[in-house]
Formats: sequence, C-alpha cells, structure tokens
Amino acid sequence: MTTVGILFDKKPDSKMDPSTQKKVQNWWPPIQKLMNQMDFLDQVQNYPKDDLTEEKIKALAPITSQEKYDAEKIKSSSTVAASFASWVKAMEEYYKVNLIVKPKKAQLVIAEEESAKAGAIAKAARTKLDSVRKELNALQANLN
Repeated sequence: MTTVGILFDKKPDSKMDPSTQKKVQNWWPPIQKLMNQMDFLDQVQNYPKDDLTEEKIKALAPITSQEKYDAEKIKSSSTVAASFASWVKAMEEYYKVNLIVKPKKAQLVIAEEESAKAGAIAKAARTKLDSVRKELNALQANLN
C-alpha cells in the first residue's frame, strides 16, 4: 500500500524503532487515513493519470520492481492489496505509454488546427469560385 501512498502524495510517519534507535518510515497511518475517506474509491477511479510525474514513477520503481510485488503473489495475503498492486502497475504502464502518446497528441492538435485553417481557405476559395462562375454564366447569358 506504500505505492498507493506515493501516488497520492502521502508522506510516511516517522517514528523511532526502539530496537535500532533509528527513525523508520511507517506508511500505514497515512494510508489508513486515505482509505478511510468516503470518496477514496472515487479518487482512485478518477486518478489524474495524465499528470503522473517521473518523480513518482522513480519513487515507485524500487518497490514495484521487486519480485514479490506481483498481484498473484499478493492475492494470497490480501485480495484488496493485490487489486491495488495491479492498479499501481497499470498507472506505471500508462505513464510509459503516455510518454510516447503525449507528443503525438500534441502533434495531432497542431495538425487539426492546420487542417481547419486549410479547410477555411479552401471554403473561401470555393465561395469565390462559385461567385466567379455565376458571373461567367451571367456574361455568357448576355452574349447569347
């Protein structure tokens, strides 16, 4: 669930480990607060995946790259945790794919704008051509 905390910008609590006398990170309290929010599932479903940052993906990597971070392996302990592990992996994959797609979307927007401009120019040219044809037809009718 640490990975969910990372994606939602939660910070772990720090507490002293009495056995080592060193501060250790405890992710469970902030994750628990997050999960207890009434709209938590809505937040997950509507997660702003287009706004994922390289920093978040790098923070996830040491955890998600571990062999034990596999939904099928986690499922034996907790189906909920396994579902969230799958979701986090999907967010990572989306980020990687979006690195390729995002520039292409930007190019598409530019191409569509250029196409709209060209379409407007073509429409204006057709209108002028129609006007010239009407004039020509009128002149030819006057000649006959």
